[in-house]
Amino acid sequence: MKSIIKITALLLCIVFTMAVMTSCKSNKDESGLVGTQTTMGTSEVTTTASTEATTEATTVAGSVAGTTTKSATSTKSATTTHKINTAVGFQFEKPAVGENIVVLHTEMGDIRLRLFPVQVPLAVENFLGLVKKGYYNGVPFHRVIDNFMIQSGDPTGTGSGGESIWGKGFAVESNANLLHFRGALSMANTGQPNSNGSQFFIVQSKTADGLNESSYPKAAVDLYKAKGGYPSLDGGYSVFGQAFAEDMGVVDKIAALQIPGDQAGTPSKIIKITKAEVVKYTGK
Repeated sequence: MKSIIKITALLLCIVFTMAVMTSCKSNKDESGLVGTQTTMGTSEVTTTASTEATTEATTVAGSVAGTTTKSATSTKSATTTHKINTAVGFQFEKPAVGENIVVLHTEMGDIRLRLFPVQVPLAVENFLGLVKKGYYNGVPFHRVIDNFMIQSGDPTGTGSGGESIWGKGFAVESNANLLHFRGALSMANTGQPNSNGSQFFIVQSKTADGLNESSYPKAAVDLYKAKGGYPSLDGGYSVFGQAFAEDMGVVDKIAALQIPGDQAGTPSKIIKITKAEVVKYTGK
């Protein structure tokens, strides 16, 4: 009889412990970034079927939106989560020698881009696939806004075209430790679910105006203050790469082509991506 009581007590203890663990996992994230969870340098990447950007990010969406897709249903899983052991700021690190990077050759110079396939698999798979098929060759930077970003990826040059390698839109992938710092490479979307296509933008802002320090860990706040960027975009767009710091001068030149006072971001001169290619990083 005593043995039965002991076994019953042990089983009840296990059930209680599992219930507590489940409750802890369901707690609302307090990182301030929609669809992300952060614990001591470990981030969870969440690909969601809906773009739940903050109110401020939604307001800014019109500046980087304009993409259209054939379908609001992704060909990939609507929700994916990957646990990644990376600390905020890792996006500024140089790639490993031999790692694949993308080079955007432009009429103003080259922009080298490090990609994050483990952290943001859908966006990177899409971008690499489009680059390899020559999709971006000859495509213009159709929207440039100084102290904000430069946008490209639409073969029509109108800001309303382009599609993913799957011919359908796909979801936003948010990562608490991949943020819209200066130089961040991010997918443009319309603000609607599954509206990532082929358009992308590179954050050019040298300051981090509007930074809500209470929404970020200290490390992220310090980096935003030191590097610049556009924090109101965090959570609503997929940061999937980072431009090399040495090449940001080219980004600045392109951004400076904004027609003064034109908040739509019309460039005074059309700058094209003459060629986009995947190369191995040599360390130089």
